[in-house]
Amino acid sequence: MTNVDASCAFLAQNLERFSSIRQEFHMQPELAYEEKETSTRIANFLTDIGWTVSRGIGGTGVVATLAGGTGSTIGLRSDMDALPIIENTHVAHSSRNAGKMHACGHDGHITILLALAELLVQEKERPGDVNLYFQPAEETGSGAQSMLEDGVLKRFPCDQMLGLHNWPTLPLGVVSVRQGVQMSAFQSLELDFLCGGGHAAMPENCPDIFSAMSDFLSQSYSKIRNLKHENAPVSFSFTRVKGGSAINIIPTTISLEASFRYSSNSQFLMVCDIVDEIRKQIIKNYGVDIDLRWIERFAPLVNDEVVTSSLVKSLSDIPSVKYQETAAPSMVADDFGYFAEHVPSCYFWVGTGQKNTNLHADNYDFNDNVLKIAPAILYNYVMRSGPRD
Repeated sequence: MTNVDASCAFLAQNLERFSSIRQEFHMQPELAYEEKETSTRIANFLTDIGWTVSRGIGGTGVVATLAGGTGSTIGLRSDMDALPIIENTHVAHSSRNAGKMHACGHDGHITILLALAELLVQEKERPGDVNLYFQPAEETGSGAQSMLEDGVLKRFPCDQMLGLHNWPTLPLGVVSVRQGVQMSAFQSLELDFLCGGGHAAMPENCPDIFSAMSDFLSQSYSKIRNLKHENAPVSFSFTRVKGGSAINIIPTTISLEASFRYSSNSQFLMVCDIVDEIRKQIIKNYGVDIDLRWIERFAPLVNDEVVTSSLVKSLSDIPSVKYQETAAPSMVADDFGYFAEHVPSCYFWVGTGQKNTNLHADNYDFNDNVLKIAPAILYNYVMRSGPRD
């Protein structure tokens, strides 16, 4: 029996145990930077099986290290945080924390790395060290940066890094990945439309701030959505508006927020120019002022060519896995991209084959059958890794 066959057999034999671990995490979801109980469970589990564990990295982050040979040090990352959603799954392991839910499968990602950790400690010889990075606050787009600002890659360096995410719309066991941009960049646009306000009975005496806002919305939608390209998509949506204090007052301020997701920096620069030109036209036509701010939420997640190629080659060793190239970047974002800016990395999707639900839905629950597959993928990659360059 090969090492891969043995790892798959181990995962199948222990599926019920790992499922139980995953469901315990599911029952105790914690939001960004609140993952104290989650990180304690992770640290205790890994310490008990022989990993060296450090806590409090970037807030509630955990890093675990297993010393190996002289080869490349490989990092593997899992997110930990849950979402502010009221669960509607009706499963026995539903959330016990009101208004909080693991609706994105981070409970499954944690368990995948814990199962991998057990597989690796059984190996007497490994190519190199392995670091497991358990990251807080992925959903807010700040956890990876918090760990980096805390010196995580200086204190616990690695030569390459892998990350993954469960993907309900892919069949179970299908791995989807591409070189280059795998997940989009995400910038939020914040605008304040400003005027002197006035009496609702005399609108002719002040700028028409609502028409100005409406015109801005209409022009932005039509011009930005035309930037879509088959292999470099964009997504632009207005998501929030706030303004007005009383029925008889024309407000002095209306605030508007939008989400822009894109695949290349050239697209963002184009949109900045488009938005600025629309802004100038609106100010001229309506006599309002417009304060405008772009705020980076997520960097683009860019897969390294060499690491991605190595991962794809390794997938053929896993009998339950089928490779599928990601056709175009997803408009969903992930802050793993900030790690990928510092370390050659690859981030891939593992299909969970779930219908009638999706990520961030109140009826979503991680498919525990993935626990027989994903840890074997990571294990095989680690064991196949070569010497340090």
